[in-house]
Amino acid sequence: MHPHPLPPGSYKQRVSTGALIAAFLVLLFIGGTYAWENIWD
Repeated sequence: MHPHPLPPGSYKQRVSTGALIAAFLVLLFIGGTYAWENIWD
């Protein structure tokens, strides 16, 4: 089923890193939109 198993922890590390980056981008987008609307309000 898994002919090429990943080294222990690499998959979790990759997923957690991707999740952190995604969360940061979402927060940055929300914060930027909120600030943008407040600037022109």
